[in-house]
Amino acid sequence: MPGESISEARQLDLFEEKLIEPSKRPQFRIVGCVFDTYWIIEYNDRMLMIDQHAAHEKVMYEDFVKSYKEKKVVSQYIDPPVMITLDARQEMVIERHIGAFESLGFEIEKFEKNDYVLRAIPSGFMKLEERDIFTGLLDEMSDTVSDTDEISVIHDRLAQMSCKAAVKGGDRLSLMEAEELLTRLLSLDNPYNCPHGRPTMVEFTEKDLEKFFKRIV
Repeated sequence: MPGESISEARQLDLFEEKLIEPSKRPQFRIVGCVFDTYWIIEYNDRMLMIDQHAAHEKVMYEDFVKSYKEKKVVSQYIDPPVMITLDARQEMVIERHIGAFESLGFEIEKFEKNDYVLRAIPSGFMKLEERDIFTGLLDEMSDTVSDTDEISVIHDRLAQMSCKAAVKGGDRLSLMEAEELLTRLLSLDNPYNCPHGRPTMVEFTEKDLEKFFKRIV
């Protein structure tokens, strides 16, 4: 196939004129979805392809970071609570960073000896394994030596959690769900990349397509 098939696609980024703005949302038309993963959006003389997983991951991450910064994180209680046994090193970490865990929406309390009861986790991540969410962050916190390190670990962990909790490629979304995801994505300051740097969307212009089909040269 002609080389233009891939090379003409452009990843949108912050270093060009901002195409994606909330005020322009009514002008976007969802055409459809291919492979239950990529949503095709028409906007004036442009066509966007949006990766539903990367887009949802970005939305979840930014929503949670905003709540965390504003100290408005909502906890989701676990029924029944989860019993977790910690080793001596892990106990030292939880004692040192208990404030960070609480600010993220975790509710953990000592039961007896080295057993702890996990009663709540951050809302929005209930589809993940509660024990893994907690112990994963706990293990990563073990190497932090400063507040800066702590914040860096928190952001990295939130990115991982968002990736695991987001809809996946192949998950079938309804048109209404896709409309909501697009609206939430467009509300972000940077809707173009997921927390790990992958593009959430690529762009083709009408001219790109005409060149590909050799309607113009």
